[in-house]
Amino acid sequence: GLVGSEMCIRDRIKIDQVLNIAGLLQPQSFFMLRKTLEKIKRGGVLEIVSDQKNSKNIQRSLYPENKYMLIEKKEVHGLFHYTIMKN
Repeated sequence: GLVGSEMCIRDRIKIDQVLNIAGLLQPQSFFMLRKTLEKIKRGGVLEIVSDQKNSKNIQRSLYPENKYMLIEKKEVHGLFHYTIMKN
């Protein structure tokens, strides 16, 4: 589970943008995701909605690891929501 400080951070996060890549195929979804992440300012938060549980696109787009932080991953009605913050 999450420790207290992680729960506090997650509970007060403001999502700046939502990107829905459900149904998109490679490489379109990867390039869309990369472009969106690059446009977000430091400290900005992006929520990605995908139909893939452990999307390689999403994991690959988070490198270098120190540039982005995966805050939360959850399933809602068969779609997977990844909340990512740009460091």
